[in-house]
Amino acid sequence: MTAKNAQNTARKATKRKNLKNTKALEALWKSEEKYRFLFDAASVGIGIADLEGNILDANRVIQEMSGYTLEELRKTGVGATYVDPEERKLLIRALVENGNVRDLEVRLKRKDGTIYSALMNVDLLDIGGQRLLITTARDITERKRAEDTLLQSEEKYRMLVENIQDGVFIIQDAKIQYVNEAFARTTGYKIEEIIGREFGEFVAPEDLEFVIDRYHRRLNGENVPNEYEFHGLRKDGTKILANMKIVLINYHGKIASMGIARDITKQKIAEKALQESEKKYSTLVEKGNDGIVIVQDGRLKFVNSMMAEITGFKITDAIGKPFIDFISPDFKGFVLARYKRRMAGEDVPNKCEIGIISKDGKNIPVEINASLIEYDGRPAEMAIIRDITERKQVEKALGSAIARAEEEKNKSNAIISAIGDGIIIQDTDYKITYQNQIQNDLFGDRVGEYCYKTYGDKDTICKGCPVELSLKDGKIHRAEKKVVTDGGTSYFEFTTSPLRDSTGNIIAGIKVVRDITDRRRAEEKIREAERFLESIFASIQDGIGIIDKDMNIIRTNPTAEKWYPHNVPLVGKKCYEAYHSRSEPCEVCPAIKTLKTGESAHEVVQKSGPHGENIGWIEIYSFPMIDSATGQMRGAIEYVRDITERKRTEEELRLYSNAVEEAPDGFQIVNLDGHIVYSNKAVEKIYGFSRLELNGKHVNELNVDPWFATRVILPSIRDTGTWEGELMVKHKDGREIPIWLTTSMVKDTSGKPIALVGVMRDITERKRAEEVLQESETRYRMLFENASDAIFILDAEGEKAGRIVAANQAAAEMDGYSINELLAMKITELDTPDVARVAPQLIQRMLEGEKIKKDIYHCRKNGTVFPVEMNAGLLELGNHKYILAFDRDITERKLAEEAIKKYTKELEESNRMKELFIDIMHHDLLNPLNTANGYIEILKESETNPERIAYLETVKRNLVKGMDLIDSATRYSRLESLESIELKYTDLKDIIEKVIETLAPLAAGEEMKIENNITWSMPARCNRIIEEVFDNFISNAIKYASRGKKVVLEGEDSVKSWNIKIIDFGEGINDTNKVRIFERFNRMDKTGVKGSGLGLAIARRIVELHNGRTWVEDNPEGGAVFVVEIPKYLNQVH
Repeated sequence: MTAKNAQNTARKATKRKNLKNTKALEALWKSEEKYRFLFDAASVGIGIADLEGNILDANRVIQEMSGYTLEELRKTGVGATYVDPEERKLLIRALVENGNVRDLEVRLKRKDGTIYSALMNVDLLDIGGQRLLITTARDITERKRAEDTLLQSEEKYRMLVENIQDGVFIIQDAKIQYVNEAFARTTGYKIEEIIGREFGEFVAPEDLEFVIDRYHRRLNGENVPNEYEFHGLRKDGTKILANMKIVLINYHGKIASMGIARDITKQKIAEKALQESEKKYSTLVEKGNDGIVIVQDGRLKFVNSMMAEITGFKITDAIGKPFIDFISPDFKGFVLARYKRRMAGEDVPNKCEIGIISKDGKNIPVEINASLIEYDGRPAEMAIIRDITERKQVEKALGSAIARAEEEKNKSNAIISAIGDGIIIQDTDYKITYQNQIQNDLFGDRVGEYCYKTYGDKDTICKGCPVELSLKDGKIHRAEKKVVTDGGTSYFEFTTSPLRDSTGNIIAGIKVVRDITDRRRAEEKIREAERFLESIFASIQDGIGIIDKDMNIIRTNPTAEKWYPHNVPLVGKKCYEAYHSRSEPCEVCPAIKTLKTGESAHEVVQKSGPHGENIGWIEIYSFPMIDSATGQMRGAIEYVRDITERKRTEEELRLYSNAVEEAPDGFQIVNLDGHIVYSNKAVEKIYGFSRLELNGKHVNELNVDPWFATRVILPSIRDTGTWEGELMVKHKDGREIPIWLTTSMVKDTSGKPIALVGVMRDITERKRAEEVLQESETRYRMLFENASDAIFILDAEGEKAGRIVAANQAAAEMDGYSINELLAMKITELDTPDVARVAPQLIQRMLEGEKIKKDIYHCRKNGTVFPVEMNAGLLELGNHKYILAFDRDITERKLAEEAIKKYTKELEESNRMKELFIDIMHHDLLNPLNTANGYIEILKESETNPERIAYLETVKRNLVKGMDLIDSATRYSRLESLESIELKYTDLKDIIEKVIETLAPLAAGEEMKIENNITWSMPARCNRIIEEVFDNFISNAIKYASRGKKVVLEGEDSVKSWNIKIIDFGEGINDTNKVRIFERFNRMDKTGVKGSGLGLAIARRIVELHNGRTWVEDNPEGGAVFVVEIPKYLNQVH
């Protein structure tokens, strides 16, 4: 064949092909001419091409997207518009197999070389005897860019919320609308089991009313606390204690409550254990029988209540004072020397007997047991002080803390429920261990065989096996398999999940086998060719509606009908009736604008449900429908896109952002280089830096130990994916702050690490509280262990009643056993038989609330029996009941009591002799002195010599002094022997006025004034001798403080008593004499003032017989203040 003939042949073939394409195109337009206007006016690109890539036609949108004219497209063909030609090949292959392609994203090139993204729907149809590709395309470049930005932002906040260790939830209309994984994990539910349920189902009954009340009050705008604690309920019925922080947000256009809940059950249990432990030892100290003090640097640092009771001082008065001030003068040198030697580390005896001074000046003999301890991190001396005057017993009360934390086990059971499907269970070696009957019917009984051998005819596990994946990652996996048998081709769907034992370990895999052959065959039958423009119309996934000028719907695509099934058929209805269930046109309507102006319009409006309610959002594009023949607008075409998900994504993005920003814990994102890229408000508060200052900083700059992250945190994350623990960080002002940090690696969808996310909490206050509790617990435990009395804690209920659960060293030493031996015994093993017999009754009485003090007998390990003073009662700690017993060896006391009985008889005899002597002294000595005094008066009358008169006056004064002394001594002795006197209703105000009237001449003689500021009634029960008290104090003020020129009397109401103050302005009384002046034969020295030295001793005794007190204080203006305290007479009806 010549070259010319070849050219002619090629031209003819091309002509025939063009003619064929032209005929096909003409057939297409002739058959669907009525849809041509839709093709030209469509807002999406529509193109027609053959399988070889020749473009037959393209609407204006295709031309605008590509930058080519229709003629240029016909010349270049489809291949020139693809960035990757392989995408075109894949498209053709899919079309040949399936007949169409839906929502395929491809990258295309414009004429100028720029790349853009397009969303394509392609159908392969037979048109005019030729197979053509009908394509609709939309430029989604801007949407992709916006979606990528939105997804990145959403992913950041979703990552924070999903990785937070606290539960996040949203409540709207009292129902839970959203929870994160941490919330589901804490409550024991799956997320889908929680959504839509009433939030009250997750609150314990005792807190339900309280939580609901706060929920409604907050919604009503009341100012209620945003953060509080409540008891929640888990799926298994167990309770948890949660800390919750609530804020109000806008969620899907309505008000809602967003909360962050933290499980603080374990934290509270630990705090309670520490508090109960402290309570146990503090109770032992505060309610023990002995006084306890701690001395450091020579001063009192701790004083218990029993010590205050022994001395009469208030604890606040004693703390910080030198301890030596409370020691009797006779023992100060001895005690101070021992204290210094002990603090210097010398071995000195722990026990000794000394005297201490009470607040009222009494000397109290005590037994001291002293030892060295550490107090507030420094050496100190602890002394246990026992009042051995009356052998006071230890008061009942001891706190003990025995907290037992119960561990919870999560048991997970795999429930096989597959009605109508085959079920297989395979062990971790992939051996079939179980099949249900349906599986047997499908494939026969294969129990005991290996799945890959039986179903795959292989020697190893099949590639991509879903059981293998479930065994590895513990998740649910699905796969489909095609099986060819003699009976034909079948299709099966496999759903696999892990089976776990009670410890959470995966022990097998469960496979659910479903026959989907019928479904697949039905799907294949559905794929039938559709008509040309009908296929285009149906392939567009946005809603399309065509309306006339009167807004009547004349055509819709299937998508539009799917959106509004409640108003189908849509054709024939007004658009606002069909789409929005309205009776009149919408206020915002792009179609109305188009019909009025003839131009395209665009709006975003709410999507309406069956009753006009808002169910989402739609984006509407409206274009004029032009009659190509007349050029007149016949109506409008509406393209409607459902953007509900996009709106919801934006809403969730705001939600995640708010949740993270308002969280009480700090959230921080760090890139893989260790530089901070995000911090929330709580992080700013912890570090003191603004987020702008934090961004870009390396985490090592903020850690006290800059290499801690490298040494500890990063290796843990590489090994386990997370790290949790305590970390010291630096505040902006230089302070070091302890935080609790939980950090983990975040990966992208391909599993590649992209960042680290950390959740942190400032634990400064918690650490401080724990240190204080720990120190207190240690201090009281030490006091318990060093107590000189034996202390037992016993079980009180059931078969264990009487079992010793705790005992101190003193108990072991007293009974001759080791502590470990005592802990294996019951208390009755230490009792003598007669005591052991009544022990159950004693325990029962104590369980009923009775406190028992009883002398019993114990038997030591060596068999010796000795007397014990038992002081015991009920001790309740949590839900447990115990008996707390203080036992004291009273062998010495018993011996002392016998000696006291003997001494008492001797003392009674001595008192009788004393009374006899006093009578003799008063009568036999006072009568001769009175006679002598009478003769002195007679001699003075007859004597004229001044010198002899002076001698007689001296003799008289001494006689009077002797008579006063004998009279006062007699009166004091009788008062001292009295235990009580007769008391009658009296007004102290009247008595004081009478005494002042009597002493007025004495005051005038000293040129002094008595000011009485007591003007109100002071009812009391008194004896008439009370006058002597005020007479003595006022006359002493006149005699000893005359230079002050006045004596002032003031009254004070002290609730249960009257305090009368006699105030002088003399020289005053030094501290040493403030106690001594009330002792017998002690008096202030003043020339020319007579006295026996018994006046104040008598006055004090009289006040004591009135159940009152008297003491002396300093007058701030100079001088002394004598105070008399007399109990009030409360029943004033007399």
